Amino acid sequence: MNDNDFDDTPAPPSKSQRKRESTAAQAMGAMLVTLPPEHVRKLELPDLLEAAILEAQCMNSHGARRRQLQYIGRLMRDVELETIVERVAILRGESDRTKVRLHALEHWRERLLAQDQALTDWMERHPETDVQQLRHWIRKARKEAAEGKRAHAQRALFRMLAAQSHTDDTDRADTDRTDTDPDNTDSNNTDGGYLDRGDSASGSEGMGGATH
Repeated sequence: MNDNDFDDTPAPPSKSQRKRESTAAQAMGAMLVTLPPEHVRKLELPDLLEAAILEAQCMNSHGARRRQLQYIGRLMRDVELETIVERVAILRGESDRTKVRLHALEHWRERLLAQDQALTDWMERHPETDVQQLRHWIRKARKEAAEGKRAHAQRALFRMLAAQSHTDDTDRADTDRTDTDPDNTDSNNTDGGYLDRGDSASGSEGMGGATH
């Protein structure tokens, strides 16, 4: 996919961008450390990450625990974050789902600001996203961060990710209910090709500049 080829691709991610992404990963890892050990084992995490989390739970030294959390944060960068979000939500209950999802969305935002490849990854998971608008907010947020301005575009980018994630979850739930309804014989025809929609979206470029 070449839709992440920005016309005004910025310089490689800054030190502050990498730090924000690292902080988001560490925050998710720290949350996993608070889970009961039996829940950690049910998450089907990579062996190295699971062992690191269980080890952190046994540490009493503040310094050692802090270093272990940093190590866990590095390991978290290589896992499928949304899968873990869903599993944690099930284990901890629906009341904690929002907090967990916010961590995941923050992680996605930092990835999108730091890595062009992240746009490809997001579109593969959320093909119904308006790619033109998403590219617009990524460009603005990157420029905003580079110039040290207030994070208006970064917040708008986060809201867009949250809205799309919620829409996709709702659509999946509706599809699941339809698939399990024996009285429903209609098949769902979903067009997941965002490239076709991108053609029509390009004709409404003004969407990206809407006030949020």
